[in-house]
Amino acid sequence: MNFALLLSLLAAAPMLVKADDGHPIAVWEKKPKGAPKGRIVLLHGRTWSAQPDFDLQVPGEKLSTMDLLVERGYVVDAIDLRGYGATKRDETGWWTPERAAADVVAAAKDIKNVVVAIAPTYLALAKVAEVVKGSNVKLAAEDVDWEI
Repeated sequence: MNFALLLSLLAAAPMLVKADDGHPIAVWEKKPKGAPKGRIVLLHGRTWSAQPDFDLQVPGEKLSTMDLLVERGYVVDAIDLRGYGATKRDETGWWTPERAAADVVAAAKDIKNVVVAIAPTYLALAKVAEVVKGSNVKLAAEDVDWEI
């Protein structure tokens, strides 16, 4: 096996955060080299997980949304919701917008000034807005300066 490939795969492991019910949620993070302008959390839809949606790596192509935002000075997190990517399914209703919204809040609870940049559907965005009201999460629709 290629040793450099193995090291890159190990370095690319997500951090795991605990949801309000204790379920581990995978969060993929990338940081800029200097002081960040802020933090953006990316949410995938119900088809693909965070990595193919936001961090697609193809030799010779620049397709990663995460890399683009990091180049512009932002810390970027992409959450794998329950049953997608590195976050396992469970029996608590991982497919509901309410459960997804609660998981987003749990993943962001220790982070200051979070901007949720992308949500998969209007219903999911509405549920996230309902759950995050009064928390440290700011939705993209809430007066965010997108001059990135």
